[in-house]
Amino acid sequence: MEICVQSGAKVIKMILGGAGPSASVQTFLTQLEIDGTDVLNVAAAGNGGDVSYNFPALYDCPLVMSVATVDINGERAPFSQYNNQIDIDAPGVGKKSTVTINSGANFDYTT
Repeated sequence: MEICVQSGAKVIKMILGGAGPSASVQTFLTQLEIDGTDVLNVAAAGNGGDVSYNFPALYDCPLVMSVATVDINGERAPFSQYNNQIDIDAPGVGKKSTVTINSGANFDYTT
């Protein structure tokens, strides 16, 4: 994250997670907020298909957005987290993705 911010990134996509927080990440996010750094950290809410909470999506910071996954009908994907920390849903099931020049294939993404 630090390298992304130093390189001028305005959005950082984090498709990773775990059940516990990192003090160093929380400190970094807090400092970004204090400094008024203009960056949004978009974090996958998780793939457990339940109401559990995952980091980095759970950090208490306005610079972090927790994203759940919906299918092409706008319905929650069976594997996506669903809890009161979700900020937004994004399409992630059955979407087209380029895999070779001028072709595409259906893939299931987490965010």
